[in-house]
Amino acid sequence: MDAINWLMNLPVVYQLAIFLVARRLMQRTQPIPEAGGRTKGVHSTAEFDGLVKNGLTLVDFYATWCPPCRVSAPAFGAMSTRWVGAEFVKCDVDECKAVARREGVQSMPTFKIYKDGKCAWTCTGFRTSDIETKLLALGATRAAPSKAD
Repeated sequence: MDAINWLMNLPVVYQLAIFLVARRLMQRTQPIPEAGGRTKGVHSTAEFDGLVKNGLTLVDFYATWCPPCRVSAPAFGAMSTRWVGAEFVKCDVDECKAVARREGVQSMPTFKIYKDGKCAWTCTGFRTSDIETKLLALGATRAAPSKAD
C-alpha cells in the first residue's frame, strides 16, 4: 500500500509520466495485433512449407517487438481481403527461427511472395503499392468490392 500512497501523492504530471512509461513497457511484451482478414499464422517449419508449396502465397515475416511490424499488421489483414488467388501468411521470426534463417530474413518486416514453393519476390518494409503490383503481376486478382465499401 505504501507504493500506491506514494504514487497518489505525486503531482499529476508525474503520475501521467509513470503511467505512459508503464504502458509502453507492457505494449512491448504483448503479442502482435491481430492481422484479421484472411491471414493465417504459421508456428512451425512444417506449417510454413505446407502453406507455401502450392499456388501464390504472400508471407509477412515479422517480430512482435518491431514497431513497423505492429503498425503494418492491420493493413496486411485488410490487404488479404482485397485479393483473390493468393494466401496471406504471417510468420513470427522469433517463433520460427529456422524458417527465418532458411529464407534469409534479416530485417523486419520482410514480405516474400512464393509461387509454387519458390520465392518469386522479396520486399523489406511494408510498401503496399509495390506488394500489390507484384501480386497482380504474379496472377492474383483484386476481389470484387463489397456493397459495404
